[in-house]
Amino acid sequence: VYDSGYAKDPIYGRDNQGWARSEGGRVALLIKPTDDLDIQLRASTQHIPSESADVGFRDPKTHQPTYGTYDQAYPTFQPSDYSLTLYSAAINYDTPWAKFSSITGLQVNNGTSYTDNSLTYDAALATFGAAHDPWSLYVNTTTKKFTQEFRVASHENTVFQWLAGAFLSNEKTSEIVDLFDNANPGGTFFGISPFTSFLPSTYREYAAYADGTIFFTKQLELGLGVRYSRQKQAYEETVSGLLATGTATVRTPPVATSDQSVMTYLINPKFHITDDVMVYARAASGFRPGGPNFVLSPGLGNPTYSPDRLWSYELGEKATFLDKRATLNFDIYDILWTDIQVTVNVGGVNQLENAGTARVTGAEMAFNYRVISALTFGGSAAYTNARLTSTPAVIDVTTPGVRLPLSPRFNFALIGSYDVDLPGGYLGSINVTDRWIGERNAGFGTAISQQYTLSSYNITDLNMSVHSPYHLEYGLFLRNVFDKAGEVSANIIPNQYNPASPVQVFLAQPRTVGLSINYKFN
Repeated sequence: VYDSGYAKDPIYGRDNQGWARSEGGRVALLIKPTDDLDIQLRASTQHIPSESADVGFRDPKTHQPTYGTYDQAYPTFQPSDYSLTLYSAAINYDTPWAKFSSITGLQVNNGTSYTDNSLTYDAALATFGAAHDPWSLYVNTTTKKFTQEFRVASHENTVFQWLAGAFLSNEKTSEIVDLFDNANPGGTFFGISPFTSFLPSTYREYAAYADGTIFFTKQLELGLGVRYSRQKQAYEETVSGLLATGTATVRTPPVATSDQSVMTYLINPKFHITDDVMVYARAASGFRPGGPNFVLSPGLGNPTYSPDRLWSYELGEKATFLDKRATLNFDIYDILWTDIQVTVNVGGVNQLENAGTARVTGAEMAFNYRVISALTFGGSAAYTNARLTSTPAVIDVTTPGVRLPLSPRFNFALIGSYDVDLPGGYLGSINVTDRWIGERNAGFGTAISQQYTLSSYNITDLNMSVHSPYHLEYGLFLRNVFDKAGEVSANIIPNQYNPASPVQVFLAQPRTVGLSINYKFN
């Protein structure tokens, strides 16, 4: 698959910025020695080279394009190359009283990239005479991950269903991070490497879990779940260079480690008012591990960040109407988030920091209505109020209630589908989709985390497909019918060092026409 990209760089004469090519394959094998035993073997690989990103530069105050709508200006090339290889083996064995499963996985993930950091380092190092130097950050990361899961589950019944299991994950990561000042031979800064680093780490997780559903009556059921997880990490850092430690090499003494454990819970009662209407409640806890940070030199940020946790509470209903021709689902929720992890740039290097507490409340709705057998309408809408409830100094927030980045208050989607019989035994389908994303903020609106307000945008897509009686399917699509340059997200890190820097805004794909042909062998 080739994506040509739709940004261009008129300053440095580059077209098709943001292009990417995806190539790969997969194979699967199913073996059934007996009716009760099956073995599934899978392997897949994917390779994705790319260049730059679909970014347009915007003025931080007027929000107008600095050049053209889809134009950018990066002095250095930004190639990247990612590969992912997966192997898995799943064994399932049925007994009269339960089903046993073993799932084994091996993953090898490698990524190399050059990212233009000129806006950040030119502003941060302007006093050293580097106000117009082309800077690039090189990252080469390889992760090897092995997972093993064993689980046993009861057969379906109307009294009590249960599931129990154990999980193991073992990761080894090797990472190289180098900074180059491309204005000088060898990428040096005052004749010395800006910084070069080697960051090996390991991550191990051990977990056990159990879920159960109790059926008190035909109408009332209660789901319960618990999971214990323990994570162990080890991290080393070897860094040298003028921006890091002068000319010396510094190593973590000798290895930084962390050992964390957590229990998470699920409570999920359901009540079936009728066969077609069900109401439910859900309370669940979540956990995300902490870990190490890349620190250029002692005192520049925190060498580690802590786990963040949350509790999520939800009330909702699911219903079908009109002889099952219509569905309506609705829910409200409240999420309490502690030690929220946010990205902070320290000395030109991104770190994760804990930023106090946050709360996310909202409501969601989705519907679907089959008007006639050939015509269906559907849609969804959501309201979200996501804000900090503390005043974390790490991002310089002094007043609670600041909105969390990239969280629109409102968004909705509508879809219409019409099926039609065509001459010659062909079956046609026309689909229209309309999506509206509300206004969002990039950043928290402080000196450390500048704010850029991403405008709301509306995208309409059309798709027509034709199924032939000869195993062929033809598709014609028109994406972004009205050619809206929707602002998806933004990188505001350079504005921390120079508020006047252009904002790098990731944009929605412009109007695109395409044709697809698929052939099914069976």
